[in-house]
Amino acid sequence: RFENYSDFGNNFTWKFSTRYKLLDDKLYLRGSVSTGFRAPSLHQIYLSNIQTLISGGTVSNQGTFNNRSTVIKALEVPELKEEESLNISAGFAIRPNENMSFTADYYRINVDDRILFTSSLANTDTSTPVGQILNDFNVTSIKFFINAANTVTNGIDLVANYDNILVGNGELGVTLSANFNKTELDGKVKTPQPIAASGNDIFDRKEQSRIETARPNNKFILSLNYQLGKFGVTLNNTRF
Repeated sequence: RFENYSDFGNNFTWKFSTRYKLLDDKLYLRGSVSTGFRAPSLHQIYLSNIQTLISGGTVSNQGTFNNRSTVIKALEVPELKEEESLNISAGFAIRPNENMSFTADYYRINVDDRILFTSSLANTDTSTPVGQILNDFNVTSIKFFINAANTVTNGIDLVANYDNILVGNGELGVTLSANFNKTELDGKVKTPQPIAASGNDIFDRKEQSRIETARPNNKFILSLNYQLGKFGVTLNNTRF
């Protein structure tokens, strides 16, 4: 797929997938490789949430500055660009009879130039690049969005299903599914030169946790469906 965007120029993505059937169609082997991208959202580009403080006749600003602001450009933060990904998956499906099936799939997602929300940067030492720039713009602390890191997500999806279980005068279907995943930073965080030279950390442990541990790393769903003639009842239980 080839596309042209007024904001980001050209983009080319592709996907290859395959499936192989064995044992009279009771066993399926499958896999795929694909690329993808995600353009920065409007709020990541333009969001501003700035507090202006006046104390003793001195004006200072702090908060989130948008990616196109003059102070962000002075810090040599590049304009946001699209994230790009490489996705790999492989798995199998077993269907020993018409009522029973089981699937297992492994996936790996590599995201390059991931857009991250920085830690709060503050530096009052005007002998450093960051301290001088913040002082010039009357800023005491600053946060912003930046394409700063690569991430890797590994995961496994499992689904077991059994239908047409006779219960009373009706039939019961049971589906149990599970997901296990882990996301990690891949390589070093890309820090603009003035910020690196000043010794500021744009991505501290708090912000790292938003990527690596803020989302659940496992999820289970038990679904029960009972059908009695034209009447059906479904109960879903989810744990994460």
